[in-house]
Amino acid sequence: MQESLTNAVKHGSGTGELTIDHTAGGVRIEVRNPVSGTGPASSGGGHGLIGMRERVEAVHGRLATGLGPDGVFTLSAEIPRDRP
Repeated sequence: MQESLTNAVKHGSGTGELTIDHTAGGVRIEVRNPVSGTGPASSGGGHGLIGMRERVEAVHGRLATGLGPDGVFTLSAEIPRDRP
């Protein structure tokens, strides 16, 4: 998730937000930050996001990203406690 924080600093245009929730099923991490333009993929190749997705999926987790209509880019990762 370090890459998501790097992206927030690199592409962000305001104050970001980091949330970490621990549940019985695992951990959920969310990074939200306002961006200018169309988000991280517009100025880079998006390889950082691809790498994050691969690492999260390697532990049977899920990664979701998106730019909302309010100009806030959100990245959330859900990592299960128990892995097959």
